[in-house]
Amino acid sequence: MRNCIIYTVLILLLPLGASAQELQFNMLSFNGIAQNEGSGYFYGGGGLETAYIYPLGEAALHIGAEYRFIDWGNQLSLTLGYRSDYWQQGDWSVSGLSKVQLGAALFNNGSLFAWGLSYQLQGRWQSQGRFFGTLGVGVRYSNAPSYKEFGPIDRLWELPIQLGMGFRLDQKGESP
Repeated sequence: MRNCIIYTVLILLLPLGASAQELQFNMLSFNGIAQNEGSGYFYGGGGLETAYIYPLGEAALHIGAEYRFIDWGNQLSLTLGYRSDYWQQGDWSVSGLSKVQLGAALFNNGSLFAWGLSYQLQGRWQSQGRFFGTLGVGVRYSNAPSYKEFGPIDRLWELPIQLGMGFRLDQKGESP
């Protein structure tokens, strides 16, 4: 377990030695549409996310952490994503972001492994300087396999909404 934590920290710190491009901070709202016992609207809580964004040509790699507040507890996840840019005109752009979330549902008796897959359509406004704002809507599948021991619902489909802001780390504020 100790080696796993050390390797994870080293992998997360690896990009910091590269020429970093952006940091982004997001507020999240999870609107549920289905779970393993049926469909119907439910509110799946809110969350906070921070991401380091590294450009890959006309795409970008997202590495981040997400903390989610849910009525039954909280969830902490590491995220890895890939953003593809679809359209850009002036200060505005639209992109698609695919992400994998690996983390833990935090309980008093111990944490349970949880994972998720998501896709988000994201609009972005870039200021003439270093700051930018984003608004995203998407679809997300979440699974906590061991939660079956505590309750009947262990899989969710949600339509998350994301509102974010960030800044470029380069001095000139040039687009990644």
